[in-house]
Amino acid sequence: MGLTFQQQFYHIGDAVFLVTCHNGVPKAIVEKPDDDTVALRLKSCFNKAGYKVVVLDFDELILNGYQILKEIGIEDRRKEFGIY
Repeated sequence: MGLTFQQQFYHIGDAVFLVTCHNGVPKAIVEKPDDDTVALRLKSCFNKAGYKVVVLDFDELILNGYQILKEIGIEDRRKEFGIY
């Protein structure tokens, strides 16, 4: 048996920055630094470069992803996407 979808991202921290362009197109998912000063500085750098940064809870992101798949009728995540 393979890793669960969440386990495939074990190296990502509990909180992440979702970095998007001004038009909402995702550009990167970056681990939010534990040090708040460093996190603020990093967020500021992205903002100055014209990107929008949203802080997300990774566990919540995975849970919401599962819910979205269920709502759109994906019953077999494993078959469709290789997600356990």
